[in-house]
Amino acid sequence: MFALDSLVEVDNSLRDRFQPISTEEEFAMYTYPAGEEGKITKEAPTDLYNHGMDALRYMIMFHASAGRPRKRATVREY
Repeated sequence: MFALDSLVEVDNSLRDRFQPISTEEEFAMYTYPAGEEGKITKEAPTDLYNHGMDALRYMIMFHASAGRPRKRATVREY
């Protein structure tokens, strides 16, 4: 769910370059790098037009792991 009318001021420099000004507009531009024949080569998204999407992804990861015990680092003695 996204809050409507929560944008205080539009960044016109982004708007003039036809770049997204909100997370909602980033969905259509969220891409993965493609290699030969247009096949996706990596599972990591292209680091472009993803400021809001990154924040959204981290929030989802946080809530998806809620209630699960955290893994602790193992210490080896030599």
